[in-house]
Amino acid sequence: MEKNYTKKLIKLKLDNIGSDGDTTSVYNGEDINIFGGIPGETVIAEIDIQKKSKRKKSRIYGIVKKVLVSSPSRVNPPCQFYGFCTGCNWQHIKYDYQLKLKEQTTIKGDCIEVLKNKKLIEEYLKNKTFSLIAIDPPYGNMMNRDKTGEAIKKNKSTDATPFTKNKKDLGNMNWLEFIENFIETIKYSMPYLKDRGHYVVFIKDLQPKEG
Repeated sequence: MEKNYTKKLIKLKLDNIGSDGDTTSVYNGEDINIFGGIPGETVIAEIDIQKKSKRKKSRIYGIVKKVLVSSPSRVNPPCQFYGFCTGCNWQHIKYDYQLKLKEQTTIKGDCIEVLKNKKLIEEYLKNKTFSLIAIDPPYGNMMNRDKTGEAIKKNKSTDATPFTKNKKDLGNMNWLEFIENFIETIKYSMPYLKDRGHYVVFIKDLQPKEG
């Protein structure tokens, strides 16, 4: 019976923590998850390459087998079951650094002006790129219009509820202004998307008007 997976040992430089809590790296141009690592480390990892089957998609993941360049935040896991039980997969990381890894950066400002400011972006991102970029803007001046539908049915206030009174707010622009600025937002954020990454745009269900 043919195996639907292969394993190999390879040397990798580990990147950031991924969405599932493991470090990430790149193998054959593809982002993969590596269990037991810390960002910045160089390791020998065992890579498990699972072939596509009728029930499962192809998948590549790995586990650290040897640390070549160790992070100063690496410690010996206190639990004897670490690695077998993956319930606490950060036991090899100092707790204060665990907290730092969980921090998220929020930049407040005009999104287009921020994206155009390469010096500011480089200061925060430090040449990082992302597998996923999601954008969920207000769609033109929809929040500036009186409410209809459910508000009327439930006898609630139909007053407009704009997010701000700032003219640069996407939610305060007429439709043509919004489209122009929306395209710019995507244009200036695309350079930070990884090759073969995904760009998700949340859109409003725009129903056609009668007539």
